[in-house]
Amino acid sequence: MKGFIRSRNGRIPEGVYYRALKAVAEVVEGNLNDLLWDLAIYRYVMQRVIDVLWELDKVPSKAQAHKMFYQMLRSYGFRAHVSRNIYEYALALVKTARESDGGKPVLRKFSARLDHQDARVDLDKDVVKVILRNQ
Repeated sequence: MKGFIRSRNGRIPEGVYYRALKAVAEVVEGNLNDLLWDLAIYRYVMQRVIDVLWELDKVPSKAQAHKMFYQMLRSYGFRAHVSRNIYEYALALVKTARESDGGKPVLRKFSARLDHQDARVDLDKDVVKVILRNQ
């Protein structure tokens, strides 16, 4: 069932909005170095994918990028949907940078984009468990 939200500009379809969540991470299982290592690998791999795409003459399609990067990202231990998100986000960054005649995109922040499939919520314990790689 699809619904709509009314606004001043017209009708807006429900379910299209995303919320950004900024939170403080507290490692419940394992240690903080494992979390930092996973984030470092995520950032490093994302930058490598951007570098490879930037060196190509033209930006490949999503299907071509999938053939180029999927197996490599899976070998690093990234889950399937995270692998897809990495190369799709890198494609968007490179395409935007080329269209705006900007320089090569460089990731500066130490962060990761998370999907709804990456988290398990336990409201009884007030804990959101996030999984970045196959761990």
